[in-house]
Amino acid sequence: MNSFSKIGEGQDAEVYAIEDNKVLKLFRNANDEKVALREMEILKTMYRSGLLVPKVHEYVNISSRPGFVMERITGNSILSTVEKRPYIMLRVSKMFGQYHSDIHKFVAPVEIPLLKEGLERSITAVHCLDDEIIQYTLKLLSELPDGNCICHGDYNPSNVIINGDSPVFLDWGGVSRGDAASDVAHTLLILKNGQFPPNTSFLFKLALKLGRNAFANIYFRTYQHYNQLDLSVLSKWEMVRAVGRLSYGGEEERPALVKYIKKFYENKGNNRVNLF
Repeated sequence: MNSFSKIGEGQDAEVYAIEDNKVLKLFRNANDEKVALREMEILKTMYRSGLLVPKVHEYVNISSRPGFVMERITGNSILSTVEKRPYIMLRVSKMFGQYHSDIHKFVAPVEIPLLKEGLERSITAVHCLDDEIIQYTLKLLSELPDGNCICHGDYNPSNVIINGDSPVFLDWGGVSRGDAASDVAHTLLILKNGQFPPNTSFLFKLALKLGRNAFANIYFRTYQHYNQLDLSVLSKWEMVRAVGRLSYGGEEERPALVKYIKKFYENKGNNRVNLF
């Protein structure tokens, strides 16, 4: 690895192209060694399970920053495809929904951590809500289905690469074993309210703001075609995921999340479906 160039980045890590058709995922925080090793092992497990994920090669530490090397996947993400060709948004949003339902057909290996355990930690780490809302959310979480499918944890258009005729799924650091509806609820929060990736141009941000709800609705209708979800269960998962996301989501997301959470809590006894 004599030279490498940055080809992508997220909140926690940067991705660099290196020699031999490989990429390096390098975490920003020097204390993230356990996070990097965990994601490596999860990717290996996913690969053995038959999911379309990059093959992992080795762990590295560069200038006290942990990371790992994996195969480079050629192709464009769904996000960059929409940026280059916005006129095909309808088609790719349908693909995005179908691919998510495909992931949820896989039963999660026992090595994958439980969704509810991670969510409980995220919810209890939130300090900007009244304690009664936190306790209500924890109770709601305990009553929701456990599930045993593979939940990506950060399924969004930048993490799906179209490689020829097949998708490849990236960024499995938040993968868990749980209920598919929880994963869909989280994706809907990202699509409708998530913070834009670094280096997103102003014009594309504007286009995303105008089109994000349409993309989310088409994604969800397509997903429902392949894997029907109960809307009342989905709305409860949206509430739980919204509270959890306050502990790790972007600052720009917080006002809308808090508004939704408080409205859901105020209307919790009316037996209506309260979607974000």
